[in-house]
Amino acid sequence: MSFPSSHTAASVAALYSFDGLLPRPLLQAVAALTAFSRLYLGVHFPSDVLAGACLGRLLGGGNHRQA
Repeated sequence: MSFPSSHTAASVAALYSFDGLLPRPLLQAVAALTAFSRLYLGVHFPSDVLAGACLGRLLGGGNHRQA
């Protein structure tokens, strides 16, 4: 087990980084399935997944530029 979940962090960062380039429902589904898979497979605790999602939001959310 490791803290935070890097798979979840990467998928949530991609959700916010690619928003507007790819359909948002598709990105949300991939992020949610990735996070769920970490719990289902028993490789992370819920707190690991939550921390990974928060980290991904912070990293992915800062990539948008205003025109």
